[in-house]
Amino acid sequence: MNGFGFPIETTLPYLQVFADSLQWVAWPFATYFGARLFREPLAKLLENLRSVSHGESSAVFSPPEQDHLRPLKNDIMDKPVSGSEAPPSILNCDSGGLTEAQKMIREKVKEEFESIPDNVVRDRIIDALAIERIQRHFAFAYADIFGSQIEALEFLNQNRGSLDISVARRKFADLQEKLAPLRAWRFEQYVKYLEDFKLIEVLPDSVKLTPLGKEFIVWIDWLGLSKNRNL
Repeated sequence: MNGFGFPIETTLPYLQVFADSLQWVAWPFATYFGARLFREPLAKLLENLRSVSHGESSAVFSPPEQDHLRPLKNDIMDKPVSGSEAPPSILNCDSGGLTEAQKMIREKVKEEFESIPDNVVRDRIIDALAIERIQRHFAFAYADIFGSQIEALEFLNQNRGSLDISVARRKFADLQEKLAPLRAWRFEQYVKYLEDFKLIEVLPDSVKLTPLGKEFIVWIDWLGLSKNRNL
């Protein structure tokens, strides 16, 4: 284990980079940018909150509407959207609008940057930006994902990341028998959310788990997020 609470022995390279390259800035970095970067996905998640129970600390969320526009505006692989439509990012955070607490953390981060050799700082910042972007992408994906879609990603991972398209369609048909709200859905509609977030790739003969999809599963486990969600 390391300072971030996940095992070093992971085969996922970005977690290794996170552990080894960014410990010098990890918690100040998270405190400074966390509220700004995850404001929109957290707000979306809270919109679906229906009830909260104090005993055992449980929460119930309404079935979400899987909006396919937000993933396109939050696409980490394509050219970022500019202007007012751009998702929150370190690159467009305005330091002039920081709170007093954020300014205090900013000074701490600044001190730590000054202790890093100039020839290393640029690479460290690029690493941090890459990790920030993938974490934000996952937060957006989790906000509206169905519990059965998380199970589908795990099932794909257990089958070496690939499933014959006929098997995938049959699994979806079985799911429709169990979950009445999904009986009006088409297979293509159900998987589109996962495709939009680049968690899976649907080919003519198969469905494949992408590297992002595999890391998304690890991210959910790492944060201890609930997989028991509606649908």
